[in-house]
Amino acid sequence: MRIRPGFVALLMVMLALAATLGQLRPKPTNPATTADAAPEIEASEGTREAAPAPVAPYPETGDQVPAEPADPAGTYFGYNWRDLAASRVSTIRPGISPLRFQSIYPLAPEKIYADNIEAARAGDPQAQYQVARALDECRGVTIGDQRIESIESSNAVPDVAITQMKARWERCRPLHEIIGDDLRKWETHFEWLEKSADAGYLDALVLMASEYPAEFSGETVRQNLIEGALRAPAGDTTALSTMVTYLANFVERYDELEYTTWEFTLCQMREDICEVDAMRAYFVYWYGAEQLRLTEATAAAIQAALKNGDREALDAFIPAPDTQPQAE
Repeated sequence: MRIRPGFVALLMVMLALAATLGQLRPKPTNPATTADAAPEIEASEGTREAAPAPVAPYPETGDQVPAEPADPAGTYFGYNWRDLAASRVSTIRPGISPLRFQSIYPLAPEKIYADNIEAARAGDPQAQYQVARALDECRGVTIGDQRIESIESSNAVPDVAITQMKARWERCRPLHEIIGDDLRKWETHFEWLEKSADAGYLDALVLMASEYPAEFSGETVRQNLIEGALRAPAGDTTALSTMVTYLANFVERYDELEYTTWEFTLCQMREDICEVDAMRAYFVYWYGAEQLRLTEATAAAIQAALKNGDREALDAFIPAPDTQPQAE
């Protein structure tokens, strides 16, 4: 049994995005600038006020708000710029799963588990992978009705967070009724995934590279990612969602926009869980309308490559590895 290593820094960023509000706040390297006169922006209260004056490019440290990007329509897809600046706008629909684009939603985790557990125990690697995915979907969602009521009555947590807790608990309650509260049973997620990967099941190998990147060569991970993405059924973005750990572990010189562009692509592919206009609003706020146009064109090309099974075209969008992580 492998000892699971700590998450890499960028993976922690991704998981942080999946927290209570599931927000995206990319830090641009070259934020857009505007004219000296700050534009008027619609405020939450319905009044009009001047946006912040432009500032210098985003510093290496600190938390300075970038210049207000140009927005010809005067709005950010209906969102308020102050909410975008404070990352109060959620890009993931509440209550789905902490896994974001690796979620098996809308499939029911308890059904996936029940349909595959016997075959998994018998050694079927595909079934072992499915059991691992079902457990991972609800691992950690153990809050329960009484705990939610206690948190709600304390008035210490925002209503949106309470709503999300309730929705996630309702989605995972049936599987918890099967598994129980024994954390050791939930942690068998890693064991099932490892067994499936050891048997050579491609989808499991893709996810294993996220858990144990040092055990794989960068090019192996890259090719598995491409193959997994091309063979995935419509709506399954599991393979592509591992792009963040691939970039973090194997590509030293990746550009920040490469990461955020993949996030945008995944959001468009998973409109059932992602608020695409919210993602667009963040792009316009942080990078400007022109970068959003370019990003949407790139996302369309990636999705066309996937739809057409064009390996060469997809390959061109995924940078080659130039570094290798070390085992901890």
